[in-house]
Amino acid sequence: MSHRINGRDFSNDLTSVLQINNSSWITIQKYLTMLHKVMHFNLNKMCFVQNIYQTCCYCATSNINNDVIQFFQHNLGLPENEVQRIVKKYPSFQNDSYSTLSDNFSLLMGFGFSKDDIIKKIQILTLHSITIKNYAMLLEEGGFAKNKIDSKAILRFKFISKKSIQSLKNENFIHKHIDVGHHILSFIQFPIELYPGNCDESLSWIQVQKNIFKLYVGWKIKMNMENIKYAQTIYHRLCNKSYRLMDRSIDILLNELNFTEEKVGSK
Repeated sequence: MSHRINGRDFSNDLTSVLQINNSSWITIQKYLTMLHKVMHFNLNKMCFVQNIYQTCCYCATSNINNDVIQFFQHNLGLPENEVQRIVKKYPSFQNDSYSTLSDNFSLLMGFGFSKDDIIKKIQILTLHSITIKNYAMLLEEGGFAKNKIDSKAILRFKFISKKSIQSLKNENFIHKHIDVGHHILSFIQFPIELYPGNCDESLSWIQVQKNIFKLYVGWKIKMNMENIKYAQTIYHRLCNKSYRLMDRSIDILLNELNFTEEKVGSK
């Protein structure tokens, strides 16, 4: 059958178009079939991965160290589901024993921390007991108000220590009348006549600690300034040690173990 419009035969054109469209449709169908298979495969794969993840999560929570569960239940009165939530958030609890957690808990309570404060910042129990002890004592030596020495301050110790004395006073961490340098030295038997001048409150709290450390060590074991500065660059943690604990340790070395001042300085 011929289709003519204005003398032109469109039969061949129409046949070509239909053939092209038919061919394109077959191709599209193939692509759609392939797409469906790919999507179906990926969906199954996602479900498989999700099942593995859920299984791992279940294992992680169901295999909680029994010591951890007992500690939280006996000392803090927390239910097991809450313990699971805590351990999931802070996995390092899995490495702790009942005695380690109990020692840290007793240490914090001894410093006047409340149970509620500890629970709010429960991760503080994962710190080493020596770290907790040094930080708490240093904050006290450094003039911090008693009510400001809490779990949050211990956990943010390094951040807080970088603040200026003036900032800390403005935020009521330290009372206005306190001279931080003098306050530190008041905790050890340091001669009053050797106290430094008034503290420069534009300095950071940690810088004042470092300055007092130089003064203290120079007096205690007659160590020269060059060696003190060298020690501070090598042993960065010296500034994180309580002055009372440090003074006691040096006294033991000098008076009980008969170390010379020079030998203590070389250590």
